[in-house]
Amino acid sequence: NAEYMGEMTLHRLCCAAAVRRFSSHAATSAAVHIPVLPTETASYLIGHVPPTLEGKRYYVDGTLGAGGHTELILQADNNAYVLGIDRDFQALERTKSRLAKYGDRVVYQHGSYSAIKSYLKRCDFPPQVHGIVLDLGLSSDQLAEPSRGFSFRSGGPLDMRFDQTDSHSTAASILNESPQDELETMLRTYAEEKHFRRIADLIVKKRTETPFSTVDQLQSLLEAAFRRETADQRRSIVTRCFQALRIATNNELSHLESFLRILPDCLLPGGRICIISFHSLEDRPVKHRFKELQFATPPLLRVLTKRPITASESEMAENSRSKSAKLRVAQRLQLGEPVKPPRYPLGHRKSTKEGSDDD
Repeated sequence: NAEYMGEMTLHRLCCAAAVRRFSSHAATSAAVHIPVLPTETASYLIGHVPPTLEGKRYYVDGTLGAGGHTELILQADNNAYVLGIDRDFQALERTKSRLAKYGDRVVYQHGSYSAIKSYLKRCDFPPQVHGIVLDLGLSSDQLAEPSRGFSFRSGGPLDMRFDQTDSHSTAASILNESPQDELETMLRTYAEEKHFRRIADLIVKKRTETPFSTVDQLQSLLEAAFRRETADQRRSIVTRCFQALRIATNNELSHLESFLRILPDCLLPGGRICIISFHSLEDRPVKHRFKELQFATPPLLRVLTKRPITASESEMAENSRSKSAKLRVAQRLQLGEPVKPPRYPLGHRKSTKEGSDDD
């Protein structure tokens, strides 16, 4: 009806204005990680469910990082209250300071989004919220810090833990202590690397001479082993191996799968989940779980993105991290509510790849 359309038009204008304000601020602060697909995520996520009787809407940013998506939510929805969760304690502390101006509209929790149910209870949030956003993978801030060991371009120790307050295995300890067959499985599964046996064998032989402790040691081993390949091919191999090691160090896919299992319990009817992924290992389980819940009996979700939304040419030019980003969105259904065809916000972009398992 006309009243609803007027409300949604105002909502889109608020989202667009919030994105412009954040982009303007980020342009003057090189230290702020820029969120990908901000306009698309805000348009899908914010304001689609009426506020509570107390006039509040509750959101969860399960990968808070530098707080980019959280700040967009707070700026676009004056009724918004956000629970920000992150495994990276350092990032959480920086973001607390940066978002201090929003006062009690943001609460913080150090940990994994897979424990969202317990965090909602601990932070006095309702058990079901209006919206959830996950921006998976690494932030630019993490990649830029050599001491974290995430990037082979910046040297540093082979740590790779999201949570450095946790005493669990570092990337170096995985390389130095894992049996060869486990290293092969890690490289085959998480890197989808065809040379997985050869690389695992090289790692085992090298660690008997000198245990791995730095990024440069692993990079040098891989580049020497594949010196006959082109520079681009060597870079791809190194990138895939670092990705596999980071995923294994942080059990990333286990956390994602645990969250997807409990997802329907955490959204109000009409509430929405936005998940941004950066490679097929993340995107594939999201796609399959959304479909599974849409075709459940009774259906629990309506998938709103028939194909994943990707970044515009202008965003990719401004933010290289957005080139591989894919956004999938789903909406929680009322009990007995029929599944309807997806409706896309004005100006959205969907992936043009056809026939791929990543669509």
